[in-house]
Amino acid sequence: MLRRPLKLVPVPRRSGRRGFMLIEAALTTVIIGVAVVALLAVMGAGTRSNAGSRDLVRAIFLAQEVREMLAPLPMREEGSTTFGAESGETSLAAWDDLDDFNGRSFSPPVNAQRQTLSGQEWSDWRQQISVESVDPNNLAGHLTVPQGSTDFVRVTVRIYKGTKQVHQMSWLVADFATQDTGN
Repeated sequence: MLRRPLKLVPVPRRSGRRGFMLIEAALTTVIIGVAVVALLAVMGAGTRSNAGSRDLVRAIFLAQEVREMLAPLPMREEGSTTFGAESGETSLAAWDDLDDFNGRSFSPPVNAQRQTLSGQEWSDWRQQISVESVDPNNLAGHLTVPQGSTDFVRVTVRIYKGTKQVHQMSWLVADFATQDTGN
């Protein structure tokens, strides 16, 4: 039996590589994975920042509601020497001057029309008000003077969400009705 020699067929050589090697595919997967993790971290930080901003906007709104509620009120009851609520003024509707609101706290909070804000979004919020007499010669300072001893008060509204203070707003009020105009 005659055997014929096997004839080898030459394989054509490729001029460029095609496809990926296993190490290249693994490296690409790692790079994409790191990028996705970084993107998720940035998104999480943005979400937390948005929640903090939302709380601050709500807190500013609540403080402005108190300021709007108190703006038309006189500093104290005409002819009264009492600092704070006068006899018989035991409710929000009865408080008719600034000093009546000293030490008051509202949870759930109230709006400028003295109505309680209802709804789940307000259940954890609290408005705390302080009204303190200030020295007319040192309005920017925080010197303690006896309550009701001057014609100037500082109203401070602190807004809390849970136990955390979110915002604080203060303003000065002068009782010019009792000031001597020199006429």
